[in-house]
Parts: sequence; structure tokens; C-alpha cells
Amino acid sequence: MKRSNNYLEGNLGITACHLLLLEDTLAGIFDDFNDHGFGKRDAFEKLCCQLFELYGKDKGLDTDWRFRDIRGDGGDGGIEAYWHNADCDEWIGIQAKWFPNTLGQNEYDQIKSSIHHAVEARANLHQYIVCIPHDLTSKKKVRENKYSHGEDEGWQSFVEERKKEYPELQLELWDEHRITSLLEHHESEGCLRFWFKTTEINPECFKLSLEKTTERLSERYKPKITDSGGMSEFLDGFFGLFNVSSG
Repeated sequence: MKRSNNYLEGNLGITACHLLLLEDTLAGIFDDFNDHGFGKRDAFEKLCCQLFELYGKDKGLDTDWRFRDIRGDGGDGGIEAYWHNADCDEWIGIQAKWFPNTLGQNEYDQIKSSIHHAVEARANLHQYIVCIPHDLTSKKKVRENKYSHGEDEGWQSFVEERKKEYPELQLELWDEHRITSLLEHHESEGCLRFWFKTTEINPECFKLSLEKTTERLSERYKPKITDSGGMSEFLDGFFGLFNVSSG
């Protein structure tokens, strides 16, 4: 017998977000990834940075650590965002790679280059997270007594090679499964609804849309010298940013 969402939530503790994740996981969650016009690569970077910030707060890093998102066309020094502890000068960085289908030599060369730039810029980088939007393949039989090497073996070999170069660096992979797990957390509900539900309108939507518009306007928009006018006052009132009085 088919159960309603209310029954599942009230009696089993399964929320609508859990159902959404279940549906997307069965199909591949990034099959329904809504980039909101940013492009898959940039949108994926934004999603990973948001999850990375929440991850740090969940670990208690916001007490003595500072988070910063440093994405940009000017170069990111091998990372998209970081957590930094100024007292001991320790860094945790994240790098998002939009590799939706495969993780081969070309992709590893890009990751290797990013790690090199990250460690070069921040000598005390002790944890480096690499995000990709697909799960690694594993060894499988292709014909009698012949097996293809899986991406999981390739990743392990890559980690071991980097360990020889950077003994103090902890290299971690956030694949589709890990990202899905992070999206299951209550704190990540906004990310889930924004990036994987096309009808959701929330503050993050307005924030990212404003960011996109500001980047597009470039030199024509200067917030510090922008003056209010009739349209500005109307929009402030419409969105409830100040009280509008008649008369």
C-alpha cells in the first residue's frame, strides 16, 4: 500500500528531503543538478564550498578557525575554499573538479597540479579534499581471466604517490556518495533544495543570483557609490527591507 509523505515523516522520521535524496540517489543525484545558469563546473564548485563550510562547523572548526571561499577567475592557488587556524597556522583546503564521467590520467594531472599549487602557497596545509560528481568504478571482469582496473585502484595509487611527495598531507575524496551523505544532514537542507529542486526559492537563490549579476555588470556596478531611488525604495518595500508608510 502506498504511504503518503506525511505518514512517512510522522511515523518513520523520513522527511521530504530524505525522499528527494532517495529518488536522486537511485538515478544519480547529479542527473538532476540544477546549475541555475552558472554552468555545471562553477555551480559544482559553489555547492562543494557550501558543504565544506557546513562540514567545518559540524567539526567545531568555527570556534578557532576561519572559513573563506576564494573561488575566482584570478586563480585560487589550488583550492576553492579553506579553513584556517591562525594560532597554529594550519590549513584545510578543498578543490572541486567537475569530472562527471571518468577519473583518468588527464584528470589526475589536473588534481596533481592543484595539490602542488595549494601546498606551495600554504606550507602547513594538512588536509586536502578533492570533490568529484561521480562514484569511482571498481575492478570488473571483461572477459575470461581478464579484469579491468577500477578507478578506486587508481585513486589509491594516486594517494600513495602524493604521500611520498607530501608526507604530512591528508588527501581525502568526496565522491558522489560522500556528497550525497553530506546533503542528508539537516544543516544541508538548503543546499539540497536549491541545487536539486528547480522550484525552490530561498535566500540562497537571491544571494547567488545577485552575485552572478554583480559579476556580469563588473565595472558598471559600484556598491559604495550606488544611491537609492524610486525603484530601489519600491523594491526595498516589496521585499520587506524597511517599513513603507503611506502619506
